[in-house]
Amino acid sequence: MATVDVSCGADNESAVFSSHLAAGLTCQVGETSRLYVYYSTVLNVVNKVRQSNGTVVNPVHAADVLSVGFNHRF
Repeated sequence: MATVDVSCGADNESAVFSSHLAAGLTCQVGETSRLYVYYSTVLNVVNKVRQSNGTVVNPVHAADVLSVGFNHRF
């Protein structure tokens, strides 16, 4: 029988530059195998730099991340 764990968290370590929200789902299949899906999205990016021509740009290129994987212990 499989068990399912759900997790959610926020990344505060890099909050000076950006804030992220992550959620995940882990499913244990049998005694030694796991499937997982995690999704992380950017909530806020606050690192702005003024260029010489006066425009303001964001040098931090944060993106949403979807991770899917399988773990097996031998």
